[in-house]
Amino acid sequence: MSELVIPVDKLSQVTIWRLEAGLAEWQTGGFDLIAVPGGIFLPPDVQTQPIAVLMADWLLQRGVPAESILVEPCSQDTFGNIRFLTEKLAEQNFVPETTELTLLSHWQHTARAALTAKAYGWQRVVTKPLRYSIGLIGFLKECVFYAVHLLDRRGDGIFAKLNRRNRTY
Repeated sequence: MSELVIPVDKLSQVTIWRLEAGLAEWQTGGFDLIAVPGGIFLPPDVQTQPIAVLMADWLLQRGVPAESILVEPCSQDTFGNIRFLTEKLAEQNFVPETTELTLLSHWQHTARAALTAKAYGWQRVVTKPLRYSIGLIGFLKECVFYAVHLLDRRGDGIFAKLNRRNRTY
């Protein structure tokens, strides 16, 4: 499975592809914000800054105004991405009942993120799936993750808790 961050605190090519696609979507003018979620989920020899901060810096360097970037630097998994983004968006009056949430990521990731978003009350979820190879192992892991998301939509179960504990540095 492709890493999102490479040593030390550098965005991987996969993350850059996702950012480029997100930037292109934002530049169409149909979005109020670009949300970049993700905390520190890799060991310190790889990651010392939240991936959300690294992605926000990338967007700033390409001319996106700071006030258009919503940084969520705490999550360690997809469940946390949605949970913490929902909280941060609500602080700015973007609430699940009336706001459209657009998810852009690898196609398997958007499918499971959409399940979680609906569990957090998002009624209008649009997915913008990207297609790139994550290899056979990555594909199989994503299938397992999807099954976990089907059974545990909000990430409160034992598997999600163990995953977060294993990603705490």
